[in-house]
Amino acid sequence: MMTLWKPQNELVRWNRELDNFFGWPTRTRMFTPTVDIEELDDAFVITADLPGIKKEEIEIQVENETLTLSGKREQSSSSEDQQNGYRRRERSYGTFSRRFRLGPEVATGEINASYENGVLSLRLPKAEQAKPHRISVH
Repeated sequence: MMTLWKPQNELVRWNRELDNFFGWPTRTRMFTPTVDIEELDDAFVITADLPGIKKEEIEIQVENETLTLSGKREQSSSSEDQQNGYRRRERSYGTFSRRFRLGPEVATGEINASYENGVLSLRLPKAEQAKPHRISVH
């Protein structure tokens, strides 16, 4: 089985191992939410997994044909967590930012977003000139 090797993942892993070994408090890190991008006849749909993030903590912005999805997932730091004596923490937390180049085929003024059960769905309607249309032969 072949897998994609990403050197930056090794650095993050070593950083976590050092933090755990020395008992240092874990620092805020960036994480990258996973997304699916689907093209329909009349729109593009971006679906992002953002578990544990409140919708108020998600920011979506469009500027210069670039869609930016950003936010922050907080690490729990309750006294109960400290009493439980975690041995290992692998869940990602911290700030995130994803950028998507839209191009002129997206009607940026008509983008809408919904968020349910940790999944963000963005619907990016296609501009009229980008939608498929039939040309009749005379």
